[in-house]
Amino acid sequence: MSSRIWLLQFCLLQFYVSLLHAIPPPPVQCYGNGCTVDNYQGLWMDHIPCKAANVVYPTTEEELVKAMAEAVKCKQKMKVVSKWSHTLSKFVCPGGDDGLLISTRDYSTAMSVNQSAMTITANAGVQLRTLIDYAADFGLALPYTTYWDGVSVTGVVSTGAHGSGLWNKGSALHEYITAMRLAVPSTEEEGYVRIVSLTDVDEDLDAARVSLGVLGVILQVTFALHPMFKRSVSLEARADNLLEEDVLSFAQAHDFGDITWYPSIRKALYRLDDLVSVDSPGDGINKYQGFQGIPVAQIEQARRGEEFLEKTRNAATACKISEMLLNKRVSDGNGFLNDGSSFTGFPVVGFNHLMQASGGCQDSYSYSTKQHILTPTGVQSQSSCASQKDGIDEVLPDSAFCYWDPRINSSIFYQTAIAVSLSNISELILDIKKIRDIDPNGLCGLGLYGGIMLRYMKKSRAFLGINEDVVDIDFTYFRSRDANSPRLNGDVMEEIEQMLMQKYDGHPHWAKNRDSVFYDGVAARRCNNLEKFLQVKRRFDPDELFSSEWSDVVLGLNKFEGDLRSDFKFGNKCALGGLCICFEDRHCDPDRGYFCRPGKIYKDARVCRFEESSSVASW
Repeated sequence: MSSRIWLLQFCLLQFYVSLLHAIPPPPVQCYGNGCTVDNYQGLWMDHIPCKAANVVYPTTEEELVKAMAEAVKCKQKMKVVSKWSHTLSKFVCPGGDDGLLISTRDYSTAMSVNQSAMTITANAGVQLRTLIDYAADFGLALPYTTYWDGVSVTGVVSTGAHGSGLWNKGSALHEYITAMRLAVPSTEEEGYVRIVSLTDVDEDLDAARVSLGVLGVILQVTFALHPMFKRSVSLEARADNLLEEDVLSFAQAHDFGDITWYPSIRKALYRLDDLVSVDSPGDGINKYQGFQGIPVAQIEQARRGEEFLEKTRNAATACKISEMLLNKRVSDGNGFLNDGSSFTGFPVVGFNHLMQASGGCQDSYSYSTKQHILTPTGVQSQSSCASQKDGIDEVLPDSAFCYWDPRINSSIFYQTAIAVSLSNISELILDIKKIRDIDPNGLCGLGLYGGIMLRYMKKSRAFLGINEDVVDIDFTYFRSRDANSPRLNGDVMEEIEQMLMQKYDGHPHWAKNRDSVFYDGVAARRCNNLEKFLQVKRRFDPDELFSSEWSDVVLGLNKFEGDLRSDFKFGNKCALGGLCICFEDRHCDPDRGYFCRPGKIYKDARVCRFEESSSVASW
């Protein structure tokens, strides 16, 4: 049998086996005329593809530096992309269409633990789950992580990702960084690349903690650890009539607690999450169902149901489903298992690394539908199996996917995540209650995605970190695959979003949010010290090889043409997808009855509101 036929058969076998438990598609796809990079939903906010000339998959620091040096020599733009690209913002897009993508997918094996110093050092592509499990082998714990464990070390720290709590150094992972090694552009005399080693005594580390990928390539990160401990978790559903008072006392009472609010059904789910002794009895784990592989039929049925509610404008049914889901979260344990296999009641007690984060669907099988072959230089080359497309023509009924997998009719959504000062949180909750009381069903759709999550964060050391103690307001809601399609009660979400940014001077999460949140660099100006960050940026990357049109806008270095409160650069219907804030009716969809109107409580907001009497066209 020829090697060519054997290779083809091997690739086809992997393809069909992968249909049984399909991991998400790789973010980078390359064809004869270049590459594209997508986020985990497979669709950027502006619906404009993100292009690059080529991609490299280095396995060692030597390979990575060699590829980077070639790009620096040619003045080629560059960006680093992780294994899954789990972000909604375009920070992984190189400037223009001719850039280089440096993937850390295969730069993910090196880890070391210093037990006496209680630190762990990991390469850039190491996944969070791998990191915390490895630390646990030495009896050590990273106190806080994100709730989703399918992210890379560099992805977590570069975007300021966090958990919830005010204990220790707070819930943001970058606060626990004690050292970092970066590769930054340099002169021909230095081989075009310079390695920068930073420790806690270097002020530049506070620029690198949250860098948005614009300083260079992060090679390694060292985190401070804590002796292993256990967590005790309980969930309690309560009426929301005292939420504006509880939100402050709750932050002090629970080390890792959070609150999920369902405004339209007037309830809140309190997660009582506390540190307990490592000797406390219990072998609990966190297997949150939403992060496990879900049958395709179930995912697509849920999406079709949501689309039907949108089309029929049936918010009342969304409220009923939301209450059912809330009750189920408490009765079923919301993924917390007392003995690792079953839920028998709260509290659930288990080791920190098994309780703090969850995942699974991203690793449900070791094969993907496209194989990437590495040459000795780490540059992707195509093979016969690489010609298989990532879209799946036929899926078996029991196939298990992540619920957001773009290859099926999966969930696609917007995420608003904006942090507000602890001193303002009570007033904000009262404002949202006022919006809710005007239209009791207006926020029902949030319950389908778990409500409004309130998570706590401490003031950051990072230059691009938050400048005060805050509560992160995080909610997810329906998004159409059609950029110009209106949403049921979209005006309510937009009013809250604008209120968070404008009235309460919010700090948006870098990896979430719609594009309009980042206009004019307002997010960066509210950070600890934008000017110091830009000074480091100019020293590390004077030719701006790691900058792009998007990062320049976010940092306030290159304003969009026009004003987000008027025309932006997208024109008609630009407000429907969060690409602008409406000023004229044409920024909404007047033909379908959506007009630009002031907010109902926050009058400075400008939102696209449905007015049935003015509608001249049906859905």
